[in-house]
Amino acid sequence: MLNIGLFRLLFSLIIALWFKCIWDITHAYEVWPNTTFPDWFNILFIGASVVVTIASFWLTSKLERIETQTGSLDYLLWILIPVSLLCVLPVCYRGSIFYSRYEISTFLRWILLVSPVFIGGIFFLTKYKSQAVTLLLVLGFIALIPNDGCKNQFNYWYVKYIGYSPLMYVPVVANILFAVSAYFGKNKRLLVILSLGVCVGCLIIRFGHRFKILW
Repeated sequence: MLNIGLFRLLFSLIIALWFKCIWDITHAYEVWPNTTFPDWFNILFIGASVVVTIASFWLTSKLERIETQTGSLDYLLWILIPVSLLCVLPVCYRGSIFYSRYEISTFLRWILLVSPVFIGGIFFLTKYKSQAVTLLLVLGFIALIPNDGCKNQFNYWYVKYIGYSPLMYVPVVANILFAVSAYFGKNKRLLVILSLGVCVGCLIIRFGHRFKILW
């Protein structure tokens, strides 16, 4: 019951942050009249929100622990957690992608890079799978601590009112939720597709920023 409650709460937070993102990027022109995302990106982002919303209803309904043998898809889902982190790190870094411009963000990215390995070891190598899932969900909440002070179309509202944005590692949290969904017996192949979609989305933002297409 604890894991189910944490899972649903974390998923609700991600959905809320996602829809807040839609509002912010479509109203960024009010802050920067000449600096808004291209229409194609807004359409893609809104389309992704529809997919995430539909997926959230499916993933959070009828939750139960189904005793299934862990296999290659489970390993892949867990591997895609740090992979999504590596995809998003080049968006904001200092010297090396493993160091952010902000100390709290650097601290979090190292936690998010290392912790899934240790928690995965508990999940796959011991009988304490439930406890490992709890730790992974707690890691998801930690990832949402506001940490990014970069002023862009995603972050400007948060930077203005609380100083830092919680959005930097949202993709990592999404892949944490997908890995946990497999634990609850959801379709693993579909979850892998969703996780890969998160990584691709991160790369679009990464290269869009680096080549000055987005901001």
